[in-house]
Amino acid sequence: MAELSALVADARLEADALLPFAGHLSGYDRMLAARIAQRLKAGGNQKDKKAIFLVAHGQKQDICPSPEMQQLRAILSHHLDHDEIYNVQIDGQPSLANWRNMTRCRNALFVPLMTGDGAHCRIDIPASVNSRSDEKVGMLAPVGTWWELSSLLADHVNCGRHHRKSSCQPSQSARTEFGADHVTP
Repeated sequence: MAELSALVADARLEADALLPFAGHLSGYDRMLAARIAQRLKAGGNQKDKKAIFLVAHGQKQDICPSPEMQQLRAILSHHLDHDEIYNVQIDGQPSLANWRNMTRCRNALFVPLMTGDGAHCRIDIPASVNSRSDEKVGMLAPVGTWWELSSLLADHVNCGRHHRKSSCQPSQSARTEFGADHVTP
């Protein structure tokens, strides 16, 4: 966030030309919780029988998840009434490659907090998960590809355009239950 803000200022653009971190969008946590709950329910598994891993990119120098990621984990744990939710990173610590050391559960769901379905989601995450025959793992599509995120972004932009940030209400689509999950195998 600091780097992008500085680049926007250097380019002499208005500060609102930069969309906020997706985690700061109104309804982002509910969107994630709804999608995860739907997948847990569709799997026919008890919620306490599956570990959930929120996969962020991170940076090599990270020794722990960012405060935003820690807060997101806590909020989702509350929304889902689920204790086995972990923050992991492709780069940095805790490393996605060490997911087995974080839980005894071998039934896991990975949620890529990525903007698209690029090489990290298609190659790096599956390689790091490296599922074994005694494990049942699933991976949601990257959050940036979810239609619900588009609705949250549109609501944010429309609220700013009408200068009603404090009084702007999310659209009906953002207030309703979120749609079917499109899962990356």
